Amino acid sequence: MFGCFDVPEVVVAALKPRDDPFVLMRYGHDVLRCAIKELDDALKLENGTDSNTIFHEAWKEFIRFQHIYHAIEEGTNGKAEGFFKMLDRLGDNAATKGGLPDDQTALDGIEHSVGRAQWWRNYRGIRKTFPRFREVNEARYLKVEGIVQPALKKVVAEGTTDMRELAIQSILPTIPRSDLKFFISFGIEMLEKYYPDEPRARKFAHALQVTATSADDWVAKKVILETAFTPKGLEDYANAFHMSTWGAATDSKWF
Repeated sequence: MFGCFDVPEVVVAALKPRDDPFVLMRYGHDVLRCAIKELDDALKLENGTDSNTIFHEAWKEFIRFQHIYHAIEEGTNGKAEGFFKMLDRLGDNAATKGGLPDDQTALDGIEHSVGRAQWWRNYRGIRKTFPRFREVNEARYLKVEGIVQPALKKVVAEGTTDMRELAIQSILPTIPRSDLKFFISFGIEMLEKYYPDEPRARKFAHALQVTATSADDWVAKKVILETAFTPKGLEDYANAFHMSTWGAATDSKWF
């Protein structure tokens, strides 16, 4: 639908379902694409209070998820190195050579323009700026995907890195505890809504189960997932994965 971020088949083969925590990164882009679609749909409604309110609420959710995702990419001082530094360390400086950390400046500028217009409820200005905003974000997602896929493929192919531990140490700590419920719930909501016939929401949730570091950690995440999924989605997830297990012991019934 939006040009999803699929890991090459060789990587999928090397990463068994229980060892694939980087689904959070791959499908995180799709969550953002879905959120931009929500914004676009709001702008296409008749110009009025309802459409403006819908855009306002959708914008708050998009910005919150995008900022969490940027922290995952760029890392947080004193907590975790983040995805880009991890790729630089293990993948021959792939992120820096590709200019990924520097690209954030262009995104910040266009995001600020839309955010400022939204703050002043200048929806005419938003409609003028939004096509460029959508274009810049999609270009960014595609660029990241084009650099990350081969770099991640190489790391996996070397077979010397525990991908679960890598995600636990380098990625997961970048998500603040205060944002975890939103990150999970919004991700599940968007993936279920826009990819109803694909297992993306289940795989997104499974990555959280795989990277749980204790029984208590998994119970806390499971409580969030149980309310984030639709009833049908939760049933499908329970049928696909053993929800009583967590971490490295996690396995699937089918994938």
